[in-house]
Amino acid sequence: MAMSAKNVAASAKETAANVAATAVAGKEKAKATVQEKAEKARAHGPEEKNLATAMKHERKKEAEQHKQDKIEYNAASKNAAKEAAQHKKEKGGAI
Repeated sequence: MAMSAKNVAASAKETAANVAATAVAGKEKAKATVQEKAEKARAHGPEEKNLATAMKHERKKEAEQHKQDKIEYNAASKNAAKEAAQHKKEKGGAI
């Protein structure tokens, strides 16, 4: 079964949005690592260094969660558009 042009466009849009979400997450993770290094350089003891590392892990975890949320949102958006197009087709309207 061939995909309609709208389905192809929706898939391409979803893929592009997922690539963007991944890029943003990568940037945020790199930023967390740089922040950790700066915080460790300013730290006055092992507790502060450990705190800096813990904060880095938390920032990376948040970035990954935001990426996964965005990917789920993108998939839901694509599916909603696909269902709307199918519904319109079933009702006899142009796609």
